[in-house]
Amino acid sequence: MALLEAARMMRSLRSMPVSSALRRRFCAAAVGSTNLSTGEWTTASAGSADEAIAPEPLKASGNPEVSEETTKKLAGKVCQLFRTGRDSVVIAATGEVAAARTMRALAIASAKMGPAEFHAKADESHKAPGSSLRFHVAKRYSWTRFKRIWSLISAESKLMPITPGTDTNSLARAILAEQRKHRVVALSLNPSNDTVLKVAAEALALLQSSSPQGAELICVLRWPSGRGGHRMYAHVLHRSALPDE
Repeated sequence: MALLEAARMMRSLRSMPVSSALRRRFCAAAVGSTNLSTGEWTTASAGSADEAIAPEPLKASGNPEVSEETTKKLAGKVCQLFRTGRDSVVIAATGEVAAARTMRALAIASAKMGPAEFHAKADESHKAPGSSLRFHVAKRYSWTRFKRIWSLISAESKLMPITPGTDTNSLARAILAEQRKHRVVALSLNPSNDTVLKVAAEALALLQSSSPQGAELICVLRWPSGRGGHRMYAHVLHRSALPDE
């Protein structure tokens, strides 16, 4: 009987006029297991439901021989997923080229659909040589809202230039100190230099494990088209500074 009831519940949820993401969450929560000795049905917890429906991450190409068109395609895929109701997207990037392409793709996606807020984390499951990162991306507000909030809290912040020789650990410490002092940090990046973009991405990933403060920092990339788009800017701030719209 419990199994029949669960099946009826899932059919009912699939017919509900809600987003596909929300419907999948409810359906996954309705799935559980039966204790064979008692016949009792146990539904999955909210955490296990999220894990059960976690989609495979997008993968950034790390092959330098592949055309840079792959970056534009990755940006387009990110935009498409958010347009279809996805509330978050994960991108896996292994190696310098893939990390750099992910940063460029997120900047392109932000220009098309509004700020693609993200934080990066080291992929601890990766065993092969070379760094592997996962970029966790969300779309929570418009450029109008972002620029309004940023202008209110960034008056005393300084632009921090990043070079290929910038030490990742030193950069992460500098970001934390600057954010603690001025609430926001802005990094100036050369978008065509893969090493610069990789250094910035790895420093952002270090923030997540450095302290409770660092774990709450997020980044939004802006790549102005003026002057040939020679500079990209990484805006780092506390997640709570920009509540959901």
